[in-house]
Amino acid sequence: MKRSDFLRQGLGVLGIAALAPYAFEINTAAAQSIHPKKSKTMSATKTAKELLLSYLGGIHDSDKAIELFADDATIEMPYLASLGLPWQWQGKETIRKFLANLPKTFPGFGFSNIKIHIDTPDQVFGEYDAHCQVASTNRAYNQTYMGRLVAENGKIKLLREALDMAQVAKSMFPNGIADLGEKKD
Repeated sequence: MKRSDFLRQGLGVLGIAALAPYAFEINTAAAQSIHPKKSKTMSATKTAKELLLSYLGGIHDSDKAIELFADDATIEMPYLASLGLPWQWQGKETIRKFLANLPKTFPGFGFSNIKIHIDTPDQVFGEYDAHCQVASTNRAYNQTYMGRLVAENGKIKLLREALDMAQVAKSMFPNGIADLGEKKD
């Protein structure tokens, strides 16, 4: 099957979840950093770091995770566009559907090796690994994400992630990386 046929037919079957791997399972060391003990003097508004760690740690529950997002929030994975895939999800309801479908497409997905490199109250930048199988191909998916989260009024306003597109193609496309050589329609 050509990549263009896969995109037309396969994404209908796989749903939007096929476009970004999330589900939940996290190692013990990372779990400790996701749920830091709150100081009695901390404000009720979450910082960008707290939001990112809560999102990564609670992704398995789309109803809980969606509460971290502002009504007009956006998730972006801009490099998916280079594969001819959708790359942006806007608004709470669209993001809710996106999150609810992820475990079906990426069973066993888990975050590990979470590293925060930049941390301000309104923005955070980190790296985190994911490992699972892709349901449609039964191939391994091993990925390192780089994510920038922008917080506004204690909610996620923007989550913009970068990931290895060759790994996406290798794991998800019917012919793996060979499908990258096809010309777009």
